[in-house]
Amino acid sequence: MRRLAAALALALALTAACGSSGPVKSTVAAPADAKHISLDRGQPHWLDNATRKRSLAIMSFEENPVKVVIGFLDQGKTTTHTLGLDETLDVDGVTYRVSEINPAEDGYVVLTSK
Repeated sequence: MRRLAAALALALALTAACGSSGPVKSTVAAPADAKHISLDRGQPHWLDNATRKRSLAIMSFEENPVKVVIGFLDQGKTTTHTLGLDETLDVDGVTYRVSEINPAEDGYVVLTSK
């Protein structure tokens, strides 16, 4: 838990320095049965509510081009993934595509299953 708290504190500190560009959305249509994960800046998205050992979180945003750095906490290890629009991340056997990035101060990212 301490490692997660430290990672979230670092993410909040890093994101405070980012600019406030508007959202960037994909032009690729999502399948009708697509699943979505919405990540909000400063809030982990728990993949296992019961144990809270696995989560995704926005670590920071990059600009020119707009990208998001997502932290994936799993089994006590955090890995980071820097993704741009339409790039993918595999989570629990499902491939998610970055379909929207909003790097504003209260930014968010939307991941859509392929």
